[in-house]
Amino acid sequence: MVLIQKYFTRIFIILRGASLFSLIIMLTDYIFYPFVIYTTGLLDGFLIMLFLSFIFNVILIQVYNHFKKDIFSLEYTKQILDDFVDNTHGNWLHRTLRSVLIRSRIVFFIFLSVYDPFIATVYMRKTYHYHKMTTRDWSILTISVVIGNGIWAPTVFAGISITEFVFNVITK
Repeated sequence: MVLIQKYFTRIFIILRGASLFSLIIMLTDYIFYPFVIYTTGLLDGFLIMLFLSFIFNVILIQVYNHFKKDIFSLEYTKQILDDFVDNTHGNWLHRTLRSVLIRSRIVFFIFLSVYDPFIATVYMRKTYHYHKMTTRDWSILTISVVIGNGIWAPTVFAGISITEFVFNVITK
């Protein structure tokens, strides 16, 4: 019974953290970001959001480190995958998946950077749990913010342009 309660508590913490994080991401990515791109244009909007995104992610990482709670299960997931990769025994499927995971870290990093630079930075840390940012962590965060905004700004701009075009066609 205690084991079940422990898992339900863990699941509740993860769902609560994921819900809050999703709300923040939806507000910034789908309301604030398009507003800035629409009002300032692609290049200026990109530069403004690059700066704001970097500051926002630094604050998010500092808060994450301060509370020392893995509410998004990033550390837990990283530990499971690292244990899987470090285990050199197993059948052919395990060895194949291990090989793919080792070789695809850069692809995974780019995917995480586009999804969210905070998650990419926390996940790509060399150490587990909460610590001060190292030079490597700052580099990961910076590159991740540039990749994420480099993909998201043109995507948002294209979405705004298409929406404007369709709106103009319909209203004429």
